[in-house]
Amino acid sequence: MKILFVTPELYPFAKTGGLADYSSSLALKLYEMGHDVRVIMPKYRSVRSITTEMSASLVQHSIELLNIAFEFTIVQASLEDKVPVYLVENDGFFDREELYHTRYGDYPDNAVRYIFFNRAVLDGVKRLDFRPDIIHCNDWQTSLIPVLLRSKYKSDPYFKQTAAFLTIHNLAYQGSYWHYDMKLTGLGWEYFTPDTLEFYGRLNLLKGGILFSDMITTVSPNYAREICSKKHGHGLEGILKQRKKNLCGILNGIDLQTWSPETDPHLPAHYSHTSMAGKTENKRLFLQEFGLRSKPGLPLVCMISRLESLKGIDILLAMCQEMMHLSLQFVVLGKGRFDYQEALTALQQQYPDKMRYFQAFDEKLAHRIEAAADIILLPSLYEPCGLNAMYSMRYGTVPVVRKTGGLADTVIDFQTNPARATGFTFNSYSGKALLQCLKNALGLFAKQKSWRQLMLRGMTADFSWDKSAKQYTELYSHIIKRKTE
Repeated sequence: MKILFVTPELYPFAKTGGLADYSSSLALKLYEMGHDVRVIMPKYRSVRSITTEMSASLVQHSIELLNIAFEFTIVQASLEDKVPVYLVENDGFFDREELYHTRYGDYPDNAVRYIFFNRAVLDGVKRLDFRPDIIHCNDWQTSLIPVLLRSKYKSDPYFKQTAAFLTIHNLAYQGSYWHYDMKLTGLGWEYFTPDTLEFYGRLNLLKGGILFSDMITTVSPNYAREICSKKHGHGLEGILKQRKKNLCGILNGIDLQTWSPETDPHLPAHYSHTSMAGKTENKRLFLQEFGLRSKPGLPLVCMISRLESLKGIDILLAMCQEMMHLSLQFVVLGKGRFDYQEALTALQQQYPDKMRYFQAFDEKLAHRIEAAADIILLPSLYEPCGLNAMYSMRYGTVPVVRKTGGLADTVIDFQTNPARATGFTFNSYSGKALLQCLKNALGLFAKQKSWRQLMLRGMTADFSWDKSAKQYTELYSHIIKRKTE
């Protein structure tokens, strides 16, 4: 199959979260399976830091937005010297310090930026002479593409056999904008109705993608069920129920080469489920480097996350004073909301002998923390997939998670199923519930034989992409067949 994978993020070119890892891992797995897969994404400023060869301009063209021509160039790089990566270049839109926002909020022209990108993808791919069987879109930033394929390009023979596929990574982010931005799409107002792109008087790009795609997936089966409910549907539950026959949840895999404690180049000491001494050494060196005391039997608890309310930072902060009086050390890596950053900075100042906060997105440090920590906290309000839980288990770091979304699909609770358990889960979204769940974990940590068994079950669990990629290709084949019938 010929697959055009359209994404706003791709590791290592640009990353704010799990979408970047998902994009690179799935694209590489599809390549390994023998498919002709190409990735296309914006050429952000962060791409400059990637040491990879880039081609001369393959495409130079322009898109008209509100009677103004905006030029773009497409250059080509590659993912691990295997998968071609097309980069849509327009410095005015994409040469910025961050991808989507600053500390003060979203970029005010995000609608223009990503509508431009969507239109450039379809105009550009024709000039690249790559005729895809599938265009696999991801999240709101690419959701206009299915709409354009079924409207502006409906009679274009180039895309006659092309199927549109959309993966929702987080339904909360919908690309909702002022109705006047509809003019940027190049579509007529007949597409701004309750049955198309209009949503409570606003332009909603994700809604359009859901309605116009041949198939919609989410990144875990449980999340696919949750988003059809009022509690988790963010207003789109009715549309998702309407398209339920074309909605499927596929649990993400992880890249077992990137996330391997046996070979990870970021770690000072390597280890495996058969030889765990390296994990102890990683912890010792990490604590030493960052000025925390190394004491046998004292657990290191971590959190690696974007600092957004949906990640449970509010309930973490609600219980952190009580937590800091427990026998543990605590480290947090992440940045996001300014008030959360300030609160964590203040916590470090209050407990300098027990806590460290790193205000950053730092891939190397994330790997080191995963290897050094004993426990990771994932107290999310909702969590479509929960890749961090899989990474952590792979590194022998036991997850303490709220039972929601993909976390419910991946973490087996010790309290309810000790024989198969891989972590600890709680249901109520509260600081009290999180604290009690952490105390349960600390209670087992004191029993080192039982704790080691829990670690080993997580480390040997199968989180590879093999099964997931097969499910994707089966869905691709199904909708291609349906398209040609």
